Amino acid sequence: MHIFTNMRDLENNYEDIKKLTQEEKVSLESFLREGGIIKTTGKPKLDILYPNKDIVKKELDELLPERSKTMQKIELWNGIKKESEEFIKKNKKTKYLKTTFWKHKIKETFDKDYKEDFKKIKIPIEYIGEESMNNLIKEFINNKEYRQKLIETIESSIVYRNKGIGEKVVKKLALQKEISKNKLDVLLARKNKLDDRIKMYKLLSKWINV
Repeated sequence: MHIFTNMRDLENNYEDIKKLTQEEKVSLESFLREGGIIKTTGKPKLDILYPNKDIVKKELDELLPERSKTMQKIELWNGIKKESEEFIKKNKKTKYLKTTFWKHKIKETFDKDYKEDFKKIKIPIEYIGEESMNNLIKEFINNKEYRQKLIETIESSIVYRNKGIGEKVVKKLALQKEISKNKLDVLLARKNKLDDRIKMYKLLSKWINV
């Protein structure tokens, strides 16, 4: 019986290992480097005693569902990332479908005071697709008292006076994009590791007879 803990020794002893693709060798080497061991019968032809069929089945039964869950999370966070990246682009088109947008344009055209008031709150109109902004603009159109209070709030605040209310939405989208990117980096690294381990066990199963 031979015990192998590194790829070099395993490759030097068996032609089957030498014939593996580079990708297969990387998966196997990763397993050994992380503390895995491979026991063989010691015969010239590769015949693996450990891990055996039961161990390989148990590992795959755990790894495959975990990979499936990881892929679901990747899909979820990809959607969040894409949503934040395309928000402005999408809303430049869909804003024309919003009733609030047309009410705003009509009000802006025929009410000079409203037009001046809207400039003061500094909201890019393309953000109208964002629910909180849509509700705010709707209230701004319909409620003159609310409009004046909002302007007073902005003019008395250094933060809002310089950047306007739209800055909050910008920061929210930027944060959402950054969080989703970080989550995806972790999940993709996990998926790659799972893929390597799954490939490795499926590969070894070709030479396991016990």
